This record gives sequence, C-alpha cells and structure tokens, in this order.
Amino acid sequence: MKESILEFSFNELKDGLVKNGFKAFRAYQLMGWIYKKFVFDFSKMTDISNREREILAERYSIISLEQIDYVMDAETVKFLFKTSDGNYIESVIIFAPSERDKDERVTLCVSTQIGCALKCDFCATGQLEFKRNLTVSEILSQVLLAEEFLKSRFATRGNSTRNIGNIVFMGMGEPLLNVDNVLKAIYILTFSGGYNIGARHITISTVGIIEGIERLANIPLQVRLAVSLHSPFQHKREKLIPIARKYKLEDLIGALENYQRSTKRRITFEYILIDDFNVSDEEAIELSGLLRNLEYNLNLIEYNPVKNRYYRSPSEDKIKLFTDRLKNLNIPFVIRRRKGEGVFAGCGQLGLYWKNTSFQ
Repeated sequence: MKESILEFSFNELKDGLVKNGFKAFRAYQLMGWIYKKFVFDFSKMTDISNREREILAERYSIISLEQIDYVMDAETVKFLFKTSDGNYIESVIIFAPSERDKDERVTLCVSTQIGCALKCDFCATGQLEFKRNLTVSEILSQVLLAEEFLKSRFATRGNSTRNIGNIVFMGMGEPLLNVDNVLKAIYILTFSGGYNIGARHITISTVGIIEGIERLANIPLQVRLAVSLHSPFQHKREKLIPIARKYKLEDLIGALENYQRSTKRRITFEYILIDDFNVSDEEAIELSGLLRNLEYNLNLIEYNPVKNRYYRSPSEDKIKLFTDRLKNLNIPFVIRRRKGEGVFAGCGQLGLYWKNTSFQ
C-alpha cells in the first residue's frame, strides 16, 4: 500500500529519499511542487527525471481525501471530503475584509477528527458518532485542496504562493485530543521551504483539554490558543460541554495562567451567545472575576441554528445590554458576525447536513 507523502516532515522526506537512492535536493523540489505550486500529480513535476517520477508514483500517494462536493455563499465555501475508509468530514473557507489593506483575509477552518467524542450540546458535530482521529495527511489535504480550489478561481495574493492567510483548527473534532497529528501538520505547514505560513497565523481551539494546553505551553511554535468558554459558571458549562465535568473551570483557568506565564501569548476565549442562558449581568460579573489574571480577548459569537437543538440567539437588545455590561467591566471583547449560516458553515454547524448525498 502506498504511503502518503504528506505524512513526512521535510527531514523525514529527505532522509527517506536519500535512503532510496535519490539526491537530497529532491526533497526541496517535492515540497515546492506540493506546498507552493499545489501540484498533486508526480507526472507533472517536470524538473524531476521521468524514472524518478515513476518511482515516486509507485511508492507514494499525495492527497488523502476526495472532494465530494462544495457549497458556497458570499462569505464562505464549505467542502465535503471523503476519506479512504469511507468517512466524511467538512472544512470551511471564510472570507473577511482585511484590517490592514483592501484585500480580503482568507481563513481556512480545518477539521481534526471524524465526528467528535465530546458531545457538546450546542454543536452539530457533537451529534455525530466519533470514528477516529484524522491523520497528518488528511489534515494537510484539507489545506492543499482548499488552496487548489482558490488557485483555480482567484489570482494568488501579493508575492505569496498561498491564498490562505490564516488557519484555524476549529472544524469537526477536538484538536487537542489529536494533538500529535495536529502539531506535526503545523510543523509541516510552517516549514519555510514549503507552505511557509507563520505560526502566529494558526489557531488551535479547544474546549479545555488541560493536558493538551500543557503540551502547547512547552513547544516553541507560536501558535495561537482559543478556548471555548461559553459560561463562567461550572454548572452551565457542564450542560453545554459534558467533558467540563472532568476539566473543572478552576483547574482550566489555572492551566491557562501557567500557559500564559510560559508563552507570554494572549488567549482568545470563544463565547457563544445563547438566549436566556449566558447573557445576564451575573455572567458578565463572573467573567470579570474568572479571567482577571489573564491577558485575553473575548470573542462573542451569536448562536447558529443547529438541527435538533433547542437553543437560540439573543435579540439585538439583549446582546447590547450584555456588551454594555462587559464594557463597564473593562472586559475586552469582539462580536464575531455570523458567516455561512445559510450553508451550515457557521460555528457549531459542521455536521454533514448535505443535499443530494446518500451517506446521512
């Protein structure tokens, strides 16, 4: 069975090629073709000899996913991918105006697991059966196929070979329960001779897996950390995120304080606004106390409708009352406008709700 070449870091690829009679510089060429030019067919890599291309094609595959379909609206593109063992995942491209220039900022939301074992009550993915972790090559295939899609439709931005400027591990699954594969994929993506994205343009989201946070505190990569908070009260958080019974708020905040002491990096807290649940004055006051020892940003996200879930977003008036209270308490926040709701591409909506498919 062929190995996916995406499973290898640059050094692993170089060592493997040299062991099999290739020159070491072939590794640089392959990384360039795959991660800079987004060419996924060895026969098209024209600066490699015909015989070597044949040998590579015999031993390795490249992309580990099959794109089945996509849907898009003005601000998002959602992909449906199929794995080699017949499972399905989704990824989302998000377009937003850039804060620094006239170009759009392009973000890719990447999945890390097939299904999710955490069963968060507000999330569509939580309603799916957990199957397994995604491999390194399946994680990277999402990025490369998204780039291929963008390359076929848009001019490359600036001097970069990439269109994607930010990658967020916020798709299907809990990234820190697949931390080895996620981190290896990030090391490959940040390699300067390949995709060459800065680590500060990559965000790992978690519901609060403390062991994973401790792991991130002790690596040199300057990736960003986002934590799904959603309530400053333990009992409410447990209702939304069942694994919060294991990872208590007190322990989570302690781990985040240690993380910040080690990394000196600001933390983002994700906070889904749910009507009659977490937008009261009491929540705002408790947030102020809970996060007092941290440097952070609070992302407020209106709840996106999810099939078979009974939650709803607060009215604009209720949101204003809540945000006014946050301002009075000097809590730094940003309201994240809904995107992709109409094609089920918004936060918490990735759950394989797809038209004209037979797998549901």
